[in-house]
Formats: sequence, C-alpha cells, structure tokens
Amino acid sequence: MTKYYQRELANLSDVYSAALRFDISDITPVIETSIQLPLVAVGSGGSFSTASFAADLHQRRTGQVSHAATPFESISCDEKQNRATICFSASGRNRDIGVAFKLAAQQEAGPVSALVLSDNTPLHHLQRRYAYTDVVGGKDPTFRDGFLAVATLLASSILLTRTYNEVLGSREVFPADFDAFMESSLAGLRLADLSARCEAALARDVTSLLFSPNARSAAVDLESRFVEAALGSLHIADFRNFGHGRHHWMAKRASETGVLAFVSDSDRKLADRTLDLLPDDVPVARVDLDGPSDFQSIAALVAGLHVSEVAGRLSGIDPGKPGVPSFGRKLYGLGPGARGLKTSEANKRAAIKRKAPDALRDDAQFDVWAAAYHRTIERFDKAKFGGVVFDYDGTICDNRARFDPLPSSVGKALAGLLDHGVKLGVATGRGASAGEALRQCLPQHFWNDVTIGYYNGAKITPLSDDEDDLLGPFEAPELVEALHAHPVLTRAEVRSNAAQISIRLPAYIGVASAISAVDTVLAAHGMTAKISASSHSIDVQFTAASKSDVVDSVAAFLPPGAQVLRIGDKGVWPGNDADLLASPFGLSVDEASRHLDYCWALAPAGVKGVQATLYYLSKLDVCDGLGGLRVMPGDRGDIYAT
Repeated sequence: MTKYYQRELANLSDVYSAALRFDISDITPVIETSIQLPLVAVGSGGSFSTASFAADLHQRRTGQVSHAATPFESISCDEKQNRATICFSASGRNRDIGVAFKLAAQQEAGPVSALVLSDNTPLHHLQRRYAYTDVVGGKDPTFRDGFLAVATLLASSILLTRTYNEVLGSREVFPADFDAFMESSLAGLRLADLSARCEAALARDVTSLLFSPNARSAAVDLESRFVEAALGSLHIADFRNFGHGRHHWMAKRASETGVLAFVSDSDRKLADRTLDLLPDDVPVARVDLDGPSDFQSIAALVAGLHVSEVAGRLSGIDPGKPGVPSFGRKLYGLGPGARGLKTSEANKRAAIKRKAPDALRDDAQFDVWAAAYHRTIERFDKAKFGGVVFDYDGTICDNRARFDPLPSSVGKALAGLLDHGVKLGVATGRGASAGEALRQCLPQHFWNDVTIGYYNGAKITPLSDDEDDLLGPFEAPELVEALHAHPVLTRAEVRSNAAQISIRLPAYIGVASAISAVDTVLAAHGMTAKISASSHSIDVQFTAASKSDVVDSVAAFLPPGAQVLRIGDKGVWPGNDADLLASPFGLSVDEASRHLDYCWALAPAGVKGVQATLYYLSKLDVCDGLGGLRVMPGDRGDIYAT
C-alpha cells in the first residue's frame, strides 16, 4: 500500500552514509559569516522542514534568536533588521524561493545564501547576479526525493550539523552506521519496532503530537506530511504549551484522539507527569530521544518519516505517491506576487540604508539623506579623477577567495584604467602576498605605475618592488605572547612583523570582544596602538602610517585639480578603511559611514564587494587620464566578478 514511500525510507541508510562523505568545504564559510547573527531560514513545502531544523540548530548552537519562514513570510521581513538569510531548496527551481532569495539579496540585511542539492539551477544564476551571496551544496545521486522531501531532509540536516560542528569546534562525531546512530539516539528503540508502537495512536481520527524542543522540527515536518499527503489530522504542541489550553481538545474528544510523544532525555520527568495525566482511554505512543541535542533532532526527523509510513498504511494512502490534483498544480504556479520597487527607488533606499538604517522608518530623516545622496552623485559626476586608490581584501579581492588569484575581471578593469593614464594605488593590511597577487594579475609594464602601501601604509613602494623589509620580528615578543594567551584570543591566529600585529579571529568571536581584549592587553603592558578591523581580523599598528598615505603618494603624480578616488569596504570605525574613505571622494563597497557627504556606497541594491568595485570602475568615464564617475540611480549593476 505504501510501496513508493517504503522505497524512499529504504534509501535512508545510503543517504546517511553519503551525507557523512559529502564535502562541506563550501558550506562552512556560509555558516562562518552567519554565526554571530540571527538567522531567517527560508523554505516552502518539504524544504520548510529543513528550514525549521536549520533555525533550531542555529539558535541552539549560537544563542541567536532565529526562525523559519516561508518565502511569502520572508518577503515581508523588516529590511532594517540585521540578520543572516539561508534559503533551502532541493532542486533550486522553486519560484517562490527564487523571489525570496532575490529580495533578501537586494535588502542587504546581512549575508544571504542558499543550500541547494542540485547543480546549475535558477538560484545559481541569481547568485551570479548578486555576487556577494552564496549558493552552496551540490548534487549527489543518493539525495533524490520522491513526492515528499525524504532524502534531502535527512541529507541537509546532517550537512548542516556537520558544518556547525566544524565551525564551532565540536567533538560530536556521527556513528558510521545509520542503524547504530538511530538506536543510540532513540534510546535503544529500533525503527523496525516503531510501527507497532505507533499504530494504536495513529488509528484514531486525530493525532496530538507532543514534543520536546529538540524535536520541534520533526513536529513541523510531521504536520506537513500529514497535510500534504492527506494522511490524517494532526496538531502539534510542546509539552508546556499543551498544558495551556490545548488539553481542552482531549477533554472533549478523547475518544477520537491518539497521542504521539517525542521526548528528549532532558524532559523525561515533565513528559512522564504530562502523559500520566491524560485520560486512560487515549492511546499514547512514546518515542524517547537520547544523546547530543543535534543528533536527537535528526533522529526525531527520521522517526517522523517512519510514523508517516504507518499513517499512510492506516489511511490507505501512499505518502510517496498521493496524487496531485490539477488545481494543485495551478496553485503551485501562482508565485508569491511580490511587487518590487522601481530600480532607481530601490537603489536610493539601498544607499541610504547603508548609511543610516533608521532613516527608512523616519520620513524627515530619509529626506535629508536623500538630498545628500543626489548631491553626492552630482559631486562625483563633476569631479576629475586622475587616480584611484583601492583597499585590497573585500574590495578587489573577494574575502571568500582571499588566497586565490584575483578575478580576471579585476585585472582587466585595472589594466584598462592604466591604459588610459589613470594612476593606481592599493592600500592593504597585508604584506607581500597582496603585491604578488597584483603582479600576477597585471602586465609587467604597468607595475611601476601602481603604488602599493603594505601593512596599512607602513611601507609605500611601486608594485615592481617585491622586497618586504618589514618582515622582521616585532620588537616586543612578550606582547604577542600575551595577546595569544588572552582567553578571548586563544584560538585566534596571531601574526606579527616590525610594523604591526595581525590577529585573525575564528568566526564565532566578535570583533568588538576581540578589540576589547586587545585594548586590555595593551594597557597592561603600558602600550598604545592604532587598532582597526575587517570582518574577522584585527590589525594593531605601532607606526603613524595610514592607508591615506597611499592617496598622498598617488596624488603627487597628478596634475593640479585632479582628484583621487578612494574605494574600500570597511568605512565605519573600527573598520580598517575608515580613514581612507573619510573624504568627499571616498566610496564604500560595503560598510558606509554616517557622514552626510563622505563614504557613500552608491552601487545598485544587492551589489557589494568586488562586484561593486567593478561597477564603480565601469562608471568611470576617462579621457586623457582624467574622468568623472557617472553613477545613475536607475543602474541595474549587471557586473559579474569572474
């Protein structure tokens, strides 16, 4: 009676093994960028269960309040809220998910990504349009679903758990064998015995599912399966919410109702007392969960998949092939009906939000920023730029590929400016590695026309100079040791040279906490220094050098009246480009300062990072070594950073 669905369940052991082998290296950076933010996990249909699992996992592991949302719900999310967004779609072809992904990208509330278990999907094409976003995952023949998402639900939950373990340094290890994993997580209960335990409760007209918080996503998934395959009527409540009024259903309809209980080991006493109080004529099927919380959540999902098979046999419906009515296909094809803003209005709102998110809710404040926005566009249009100085990481080098060669599109854009006589400079916190990457990117005959400032301007030299005379040891090694010994910084990578100390942070350590720790250590050693930060690193400088010194060096080659355009990504203190971009001719590709006339981010909505840099350069109209920046509010920004 349920042969199609039984085939899917029989495949779970293979799915489990494949998910343990699957390469998660591209998923890890996505979680790293999301770890310190609330998460909105977006999914529809079967993928909403995955989204529920992801939201619970994120909140449990990071302490950040998170929630699952359908695409329709996510479209209405407050665009001011700082958050991470992860969309889930097995095929990557769900139209509603595509709209949610696109709008999240344009809102720029935080990192935006999608986990897709397919290749070359519409979501992958959208990612190329909004290059700061990520679409990760990939195809595996084992992760193939029937009507209801079975394989992808188990695979995604394992991949996510493995990734959080990797990012947070957890020692939890999945058993190599699927049956061993399930028996250890279900307190010794075998899946083969689950059917007999559940039949009496599921035979009733209504099933009341009571659950511990670790099994919340399993409850959400079961409710979805019961409705989508028409298996029966099921309502869900955690053990305490059940005690706040929901028990009245059982008081009136005990003869129609059976109870299914998913009980975590931490809630057994509460579950015992709750279930003991139920009417004697209500059949109860109890599933106890053991082991690490994340494993309990996955095991509860798998148990729920098997409960659905029992419900299918009792109702005479195969959950793997329940049939789809013609009106259902039409409903699916309606789409979310989201109405986007006019491009020029969306771009203006994006630019103002980057400067002052609160302005989107305050009409008077918005009008002031809007006037400054148009004034800034006009100022750049009228200026004559003879030189451009770039930050490196996050500006011409994607932070996700910081050890890879620079994109060919960057090399082509820089060479084009040099061909037209524009003088270039690069101001970076790095040392020789940045110069080496630039030399690989640019023809040799341009090297003497590019000025590079290493270690935040401590050494300023032509790109042709490949010597690093600041590579020697820092003069106070005891300070370096003290920084590394501080409990906040113990797992950070601390490197030093004669000019500065650089500290690269694990994803879960906030920049503010790290700066406070550095400041404490400096004070204890009676030392002062300039501290600046990027997304996950801190530079502690002991010289008076500044990235702005590179601007002065480039300006010395320019004719009178020519300006230097400055482009960086971290324009808000303690960002390491705050000084560089504190100018009427400073542009950000990410974080913009609160100054009305300095450090705007004028790229179109959803265009950030290297893609925004390429957008700016495409708008430089250069003739005889001088040019204005012709930004148009209605630009779509179809620039691809390849």
